Amino acid sequence: MDYSGEFAAVSAAILRASTAILFTLAARRVGSQCVTLVAMILTGVLIAMTHLFLFGSCLPPTLASSNALYLGISGLAGIALADAMLFEAFVLVGPRISMLLMTLTPAFCTILAWIFRGQLVHEAKLLAILVTLSGVGLAIGKSASAPVQPGFLDRRARQGVLLGVGAALADAIGMLFSDLGMEGVSHPVSGGLVRILGGSIPFILWLLVKGSFRDNLLRIKDFRSVGLMAAGAITGPMLGVFFALHAITHTSMSVAATLMALTPIFVIPVSSLLLGEKIPRASVAWTGLSILGSASLFVL
Repeated sequence: MDYSGEFAAVSAAILRASTAILFTLAARRVGSQCVTLVAMILTGVLIAMTHLFLFGSCLPPTLASSNALYLGISGLAGIALADAMLFEAFVLVGPRISMLLMTLTPAFCTILAWIFRGQLVHEAKLLAILVTLSGVGLAIGKSASAPVQPGFLDRRARQGVLLGVGAALADAIGMLFSDLGMEGVSHPVSGGLVRILGGSIPFILWLLVKGSFRDNLLRIKDFRSVGLMAAGAITGPMLGVFFALHAITHTSMSVAATLMALTPIFVIPVSSLLLGEKIPRASVAWTGLSILGSASLFVL
């Protein structure tokens, strides 16, 4: 039996955990908008070069217009909107809580499939959604009570939590459109290239209209910031997207979403070692509960 889709989904989760730490460190130095912009530019260049090496062109020559549209929308939601909100959440509440909130993505996928595809949500799945929400809420609440994070429920933290939830919803929308857009697409590199274009072009235009494009580029302070963003662009938006698209096309979207929701588990030890965050044991347990709820959505 072919388990390449499942292995790709777990690999994507590990890469996302690495990206969360790298972009958190970079965003604390230069700001989340700057990280989003530079990450998109670097990722677009890297993917275009990869596509040129593999297929002899920088753009997919035979991609159907409907596939391009769906993948473009996927990039707008799952890259531009989701990343912009997630990177700001990294700054406000840290990578562990931010990625914990991303475990809501499978629940949002289930709800969106019910609304837009008419897929019924049975009582068992509603229970799984409640378990996921409970795990997220209890984990955040336990972190809030930890002495190392005083004032966790202040305005800054509430904004971070709302941004994390918004990122999870945008990611779910992106996954739904990726699933539609990848139908008939032969290689995830082509799909990834269209996705990054669909996300980066609107974001850059938005910054140009605001007049902050140049200012964000000038906020790059030193080689360490560039190195952190380059490493994060390779592990997440490039390799992570490739593995995620491979997972979606080689296993069900629900299984892929569940396995990719394991990212918070991988973030915990890295966040403790590299960021010095003291993580309550109960918070780890509630994180596991939220992931269990997410997984249950697709086996019940």
